[in-house]
Amino acid sequence: MQCSGQASPAGFGNVTVEKVYDYGNGAPGPLVCETDTTYLWQNDSNYLNTGLVDLPASVVVKDGNGNRVAETDYIYDESAYLTAYTGTPRRARTARLQVLIAAAPDMCE
Repeated sequence: MQCSGQASPAGFGNVTVEKVYDYGNGAPGPLVCETDTTYLWQNDSNYLNTGLVDLPASVVVKDGNGNRVAETDYIYDESAYLTAYTGTPRRARTARLQVLIAAAPDMCE
């Protein structure tokens, strides 16, 4: 398998799209799977302003045809779960929702 990853221009070095290809003859073969990551700072500027740019908000895995096969959503800093929460981003992951839609190829897990 061959992997390629790309960071968005303003992605602070974080990989936003990772693609896994099968082997091909002289070139990469067909796409096996793709993993798309959205980071929390992209949805909430408070995390950008405090420099917390490496926290994933969601990770979506797609098969080689672009069908969504799994998704994990992360939630941080929920006031109901933190003692003396002041509203300042703290980096405390308070929940994770993981959904398996279909079996992903082994190399994408």
